[in-house]
Amino acid sequence: MNNQKQYTHVCIALNVYSLQQYLLLNDEEIIAEKTRYFIGSGVPKSIADRLNNAVYFDVSPKKGVAMIKRRLQKLRLALFANRLYPEIKNAEIFAQDHQYIPACLIGKKSYYLLSDSNNFFENQMNPGKPEWERIQRLQHSLKGKIESFIYGPLSIFQFGTSRQCKKIFVTKEQKSPVFNTIPHEVQSLKEMWNASSESKREIICTCFGLEKQDVDAFSDVQVLILTQCFVTDTALTEKENYELFKKIIDDYKGSKVMIKVHPREKFDFRSAFPECVVFDKPIPMELISLMGANISTAVTFFSSSINCLDDNVKKVRLGTAIHPKLLNFFGKL
Repeated sequence: MNNQKQYTHVCIALNVYSLQQYLLLNDEEIIAEKTRYFIGSGVPKSIADRLNNAVYFDVSPKKGVAMIKRRLQKLRLALFANRLYPEIKNAEIFAQDHQYIPACLIGKKSYYLLSDSNNFFENQMNPGKPEWERIQRLQHSLKGKIESFIYGPLSIFQFGTSRQCKKIFVTKEQKSPVFNTIPHEVQSLKEMWNASSESKREIICTCFGLEKQDVDAFSDVQVLILTQCFVTDTALTEKENYELFKKIIDDYKGSKVMIKVHPREKFDFRSAFPECVVFDKPIPMELISLMGANISTAVTFFSSSINCLDDNVKKVRLGTAIHPKLLNFFGKL
């Protein structure tokens, strides 16, 4: 780390969607030279390595000794964040705010909230929705009060529910009680992409490792299946995941089927379904769509990535009711 370097911005990105949004929101010089990036492992490390000035955090679940080490690391970050990373004291902070990384780094400072996904607030931050209810329970629990004291208020005031949040940047107009108290600004990825220079677009494509042959792979795809992190997030076992996707793939026999693997998913779709084209590079579907993709039908359970596809694409949303364990784990979506 070069302590002499002057950072005007900090980006705390926990998934590829928010990172893509940040890169599009800000101008070329800022994203290339003036930003210190703090990246959670929801973003593949290969992407973080392509960024200038990035610090990478592994936030995957740990057990035993590794879990104890994680807790010590969290405590160290909470106590000494300003000393370890002095740039966060005065920089403009753009962040996701729902893991320990932003809670410890941001502390009680103000920040702008990046989006978790295209329709996150509509799907999750309304009464009765899983994330909304989880946050309400956390804020009223003893565990939550202890975590807030140790790691900072963003441990329990997440997804823009903190007064520290100055504004929420969303890519689609949606409804949520959060917007009653925190201002929000709508800028679609497509609008920001169209307003970007060619050199800025090249920076973004390079960051995600997107090449021409990747876009070409989506040419004339008859059926695109967008996966989600059912195995990684322990919603399904590998066997259950295989059986679920096999039923879907069997429904489209005779068509050219591509499986677009979610960047965080660990299930080996390539080995499980050799008859399908499997795209497992950790590139956001939204970015591929911006570059052009010729798709007839798209199928997902509830991934908001499907919304980035053109209106002429037939969109099939299966929801969580298709499997009892998905319904129990994610709620009705």
